[in-house]
Amino acid sequence: MDPLDPAPLGADGTTCAVCEGSVPAGSTQLLASRGDLSFVQIQCDACHSTTLAFVVGDGAPGRVAGPVTGDDVLDMHRLLSGWHGGGREVLGGGA
Repeated sequence: MDPLDPAPLGADGTTCAVCEGSVPAGSTQLLASRGDLSFVQIQCDACHSTTLAFVVGDGAPGRVAGPVTGDDVLDMHRLLSGWHGGGREVLGGGA
């Protein structure tokens, strides 16, 4: 994985979590990935917000996992409560 790799989003990009505007795929940056899970930074040109997100699968329509459940949140909490590394390490990207 290289930081210059395109983020795993569809060709149309995504929607801004703040203003709900359209964010083109070119305004995303892949930060780390492990298997089907990627951690991306999304920069909205409209409202100038920056969002960090996890993307499951390749981000293409029909290939993204379902909504995050309460059990998913609890599982992540359990994993991270004893974690002493950084984001890259937890996703398997190394130090």
